[in-house]
Amino acid sequence: FGASELMPIAATYDPHPITAQMNQEATLFPYTRTVEPGAASTSKAVVSPLVETTPQSLASTSFTGGKVAVDASDRHGPLTLGVAGTLAVSPAAAAPATAAANSPDSTEARYVVYGSPDFVSNSILGFNGNRDLFLNSLDWLASQQDFISIRPKTAANTPVNLSAAQMRWVLIIFLGGLPLIVVIIGCGIWWRRRAL
Repeated sequence: FGASELMPIAATYDPHPITAQMNQEATLFPYTRTVEPGAASTSKAVVSPLVETTPQSLASTSFTGGKVAVDASDRHGPLTLGVAGTLAVSPAAAAPATAAANSPDSTEARYVVYGSPDFVSNSILGFNGNRDLFLNSLDWLASQQDFISIRPKTAANTPVNLSAAQMRWVLIIFLGGLPLIVVIIGCGIWWRRRAL
């Protein structure tokens, strides 16, 4: 896919509205970190994993000179690369926002965290499912679940490269051969009608 060992490709998605339709999509996360919920027992946040790497992946802390050094202590996959969560807020805190006050989700704060900010960079955004994952995250954050989908892919530019000899044959066939065939067929039909 033109990536490196520093750009894990994830195709395993946990059940969540953001990733519900992404079962056939792959996403690329360049220079990513693992993302996991903290261990604070007093937290009221509900965290759900979104994206995971394959079991063959590993989290390495030895990265020097553009090379990854595999160590026996490195954590092996699957590794979580993104999470989504909610945090209940008091109705009094949500009341000042007039637009949110009419929403059924006004007592819930939402957040999404990915380990790589570069997965939406211009050079990576066009990779298979990156755009869909990002836009689905924004739709979920805005409580617009109806817009969460897999968008149609734009057709790739597929130029036809022909040599000079091939171009001459195209010219001969389409500017000479096809009109000549039409004239011959027309003459044959004229001759046949004249004979009747």
